[in-house]
Amino acid sequence: MLQPRPRNATAILTIPTIRPLTPDLAEAHLVAGNILLRVSQQQRALVEYKEYLRLSPHDEFAGETREIVQKLQKALAGND
Repeated sequence: MLQPRPRNATAILTIPTIRPLTPDLAEAHLVAGNILLRVSQQQRALVEYKEYLRLSPHDEFAGETREIVQKLQKALAGND
């Protein structure tokens, strides 16, 4: 019997499909980062958050995203 995929797994599978279609859409990178962070893909989430900030450094979510980036960088540095 087929088991349904968890929603997060389905969302992760869509990231490689959507992102190439909208490489300059900052919000796509923000959403991708959020999804990846939710499924414990911190390194990949960090890349997406940084790209979001590069594309839209003054967006309404930029400040919060900078805080997340700093926390991720600190956490990942502690894992080395």
